[in-house]
Amino acid sequence: MRVLTHIWAHSTVTDLKLDNIMVGFEDPSVLEDFSLAQPNSPMPRKIRDGRAVYLSHNDFGSLRSTYVLPKIADFGLAQHGSNEVQRHPIQSDHYRAHEVILGAGWTYSVDVWSLGVLVCLQFHILCHVLIRS
Repeated sequence: MRVLTHIWAHSTVTDLKLDNIMVGFEDPSVLEDFSLAQPNSPMPRKIRDGRAVYLSHNDFGSLRSTYVLPKIADFGLAQHGSNEVQRHPIQSDHYRAHEVILGAGWTYSVDVWSLGVLVCLQFHILCHVLIRS
């Protein structure tokens, strides 16, 4: 964790988007219960080239806790270094900060912009779900 904090303190992620955010299980017992249920109700699978290919499973029941921490999963395009102004294009179109679009030079503030867009998108999705239900 200390290494990650050091990297983050001296880097700009530049590719902060929903595809690069992972959310773990809120409680370890979710996976434990799932694995204990497998002998009685195994997941659908097929055997191909001697290997089992399992059907994706994303319904683990209702939340057992609201304590879920999202994690950034992809640092592949991170820009390491100090707060030097950069000018090359970065970020996905939907998350692109104004200074990047204008070619005015950017620093770590582009990650703050991307995070704000992510929060707005999540809020919009939540409102849409609540209105439909």
